Amino acid sequence: MNGRDMEDAAPKRPTSRKKSTRTYVVNRTRARTLARLYGDFDEISVRECLEGFPVKGAIALLIWATEKAPENPYRKLRDWARRNGKGHYSPGLLKKPSADVYREYMAALEEERSRVESETGRERLTRQEIERVTQEIYAPRSRAEYARISEASWHSFHEERDREEPAA
Repeated sequence: MNGRDMEDAAPKRPTSRKKSTRTYVVNRTRARTLARLYGDFDEISVRECLEGFPVKGAIALLIWATEKAPENPYRKLRDWARRNGKGHYSPGLLKKPSADVYREYMAALEEERSRVESETGRERLTRQEIERVTQEIYAPRSRAEYARISEASWHSFHEERDREEPAA
């Protein structure tokens, strides 16, 4: 058998590769990257509005919000997320069990601590860093809980507060 016969006997490799069907979605890390790329938004606002959304679509939405409302693109993006039930406004995210949210919170704190330690050498987070992570994790659940409070209960709460606090 010469070399040419060996080539014919070997299994043929496809000349073109199949395209990947994997979709990358916005998470904590990608939200941080998108916030750096699009200076009109911070990491928290990107994650709040676009968590779980495909990255390509998220980029298009960030550009769209900046073009439609250059004075306040975050508000435009937040309104879109609320209308469409995306990001932290997703009904599925708001119904997560408390134990899952707590595990996610602890993992987020550890991720932030590791990031801070690698960047600054500090082993502990500051109060502001902890508060930022806490806001990212618990804010969506708080909004869902507030939405369940009836209008009458809110009215009663405000009346009681006004009676207790003297006018300044």
